[in-house]
Amino acid sequence: MDKVENFVFKTLLTHGFTQEELETKTPQELREIYTQGISEFIQKFSEKENQKKVLIPQNPFKNLQKLEEIYELNLDFFKHFTLEDLVLMIHEQFHQMPMEQIQKIVFILLFSFQENILAQIKSKLMNIPEDELESIMEIYEFQREDVKHLMQINQKLELESFREKLENILRLKTTIQEQKD
Repeated sequence: MDKVENFVFKTLLTHGFTQEELETKTPQELREIYTQGISEFIQKFSEKENQKKVLIPQNPFKNLQKLEEIYELNLDFFKHFTLEDLVLMIHEQFHQMPMEQIQKIVFILLFSFQENILAQIKSKLMNIPEDELESIMEIYEFQREDVKHLMQINQKLELESFREKLENILRLKTTIQEQKD
């Protein structure tokens, strides 16, 4: 067997054919089976690529009629847009409003979003000792401007295994501190 036939033979073995089945085939039949399999794979791959849809976040403000409605929106748009993007989107919807006022509104919304994330983090850490909770929340409060980091922490805390590891580490720390005292 040459290298190509050997490669085709090994590939077919790893894709559901038995040694006995393949030994009864001629090299030409093996190449045809291999070629047909590759063609089907490429076709399926192409179909999957065509089915993938790129989700482009929509302007969350485009359907607003009054500026006050902004405060009723879900603040998750901060996960997808920069502050500058949000200012421009609001300005696009409400042309008559001065940019300085729009910037203030975005900062108010950002503060609310940060508070929401911090509250979610705190609620997920309710099983740790109070003094540890205060220390950790001080750190996260100090990091409030790094929204992506807070979102990552919040997402990790959704995993029970992560929370359990953190709780075990904090219990161990408490035990060590109690032994020192």
